[in-house]
Amino acid sequence: MSKKPKVGMWSGLTAVTAVLTAGAIVGTTVAFHYTTTVNNYLDADTYKIIKGDSDEDTEYFKSDFTSDEERESYEAELCAQVEARQQRPAPGKRRKGQPVRPRLRGPDVRRHRFRLR
Repeated sequence: MSKKPKVGMWSGLTAVTAVLTAGAIVGTTVAFHYTTTVNNYLDADTYKIIKGDSDEDTEYFKSDFTSDEERESYEAELCAQVEARQQRPAPGKRRKGQPVRPRLRGPDVRRHRFRLR
């Protein structure tokens, strides 16, 4: 019995399996990227709304705003408040309650710098 024919068979089988695996990986990535396009082409439903016999309200998250203009004005006001809080103090000054950070100077600091070579 010679081992040469079995080595050739396994080499061929390995090559075919590698090509099929690479094709499956690429195909899966492309399919996930174009999921909506594929679903539209195949006319596949991704969700289904089932209306029951009851008349109860099915809206889980109700808006506190009566109109889009009211929501937009609230968002603008909230952004202005957040931006006002994030104003940085002048150099050398610190806000009340802000911890004092030690200054990093001297030979100890230079010794611990990273050297990129």
